[in-house]
Amino acid sequence: MNRRDIVRQVEEEYARRREAQYALRDERIRELTERDPEIEPLVTAGPRLLRSLAGALLKDPEQAAREASSLQSRAAEMNRALGDRLSALGYPRDYLDVHYQCPVCRDTGYVEDPIRRECDCLQRAVSERAAQVRTADSGAAQTFSAFDESILPDDKPVLAGRTQRQQALLARNVCRRFADTYPMTETLGILLTGRSGLGKTFLLNCVDNELAARGFETVRTTAFQMFRAMRGAHFGEEEGSRAFERLTSCDMLLIDDLGTEPLMQNVTIEYLSVLLDERLVNRRHTVITTNLTPSEALSRYNERVFSRLFDTAHVLTVTLAGDDLRLHRR
Repeated sequence: MNRRDIVRQVEEEYARRREAQYALRDERIRELTERDPEIEPLVTAGPRLLRSLAGALLKDPEQAAREASSLQSRAAEMNRALGDRLSALGYPRDYLDVHYQCPVCRDTGYVEDPIRRECDCLQRAVSERAAQVRTADSGAAQTFSAFDESILPDDKPVLAGRTQRQQALLARNVCRRFADTYPMTETLGILLTGRSGLGKTFLLNCVDNELAARGFETVRTTAFQMFRAMRGAHFGEEEGSRAFERLTSCDMLLIDDLGTEPLMQNVTIEYLSVLLDERLVNRRHTVITTNLTPSEALSRYNERVFSRLFDTAHVLTVTLAGDDLRLHRR
């Protein structure tokens, strides 16, 4: 499920939330009119005046502008009269107000200030839902607290004099610090390297889920999904172009399994170079996992891509080594 699907789901939930509030208000209006039939004109007067103003703005904006203040004053007066009537009947003055969970966007998910944009509440809801989807897909919560060092061999050195457990703990600590200090990190990116089955994807998901839990929006992609976006952008496909633009412009990008994507002439290397360059120039954060060694990365891509991936000034490279944990567990 991609972000667009998740946004659509959240928008539908917002719509249901609004409809529930409107239905509750309608029920309260019926309750009130049964007790006091004369209250109905007061309930409908304010909205009717505002609708009249909206219609006048479309037909004759200049005339509507002259009448706007008068109409708004009359609507306010009707609302005060309604509040007085509610108080007389023993109800709170805001009894018929629609109570939105987010008063900023009024539960639409979007604000106009002046350009239409996603409300903060929608971004938080989408991030939380994305984390839930990733957790469900993985079958277990992939978080730093779920990191189980007991499954890691600790009997012999595998890299720089460290055991597999010590090296994995080092990688975990690097990723946790990166997630904890984001967006004020020491480096713009992390490159997790090593053979399959050593926990690179787990650590990438830990970073992703930690940032989502803190309310940050992230974009997580596989290398093949990235390639599809690059290919779509290359051939001018609208969806592919949007997807590639999102990869270049998002604040936090996580790419899993770089090096498994197809090599397509004039696409893979060229667009990967653009992606890495754009993100570096605009100081956007990136976490990448790959099975490629430095020499394999240089051979597969080119010197420009290689220099961006292993740029020690901006990227912290951490290598995992040892036994395949999937085989170890079995």
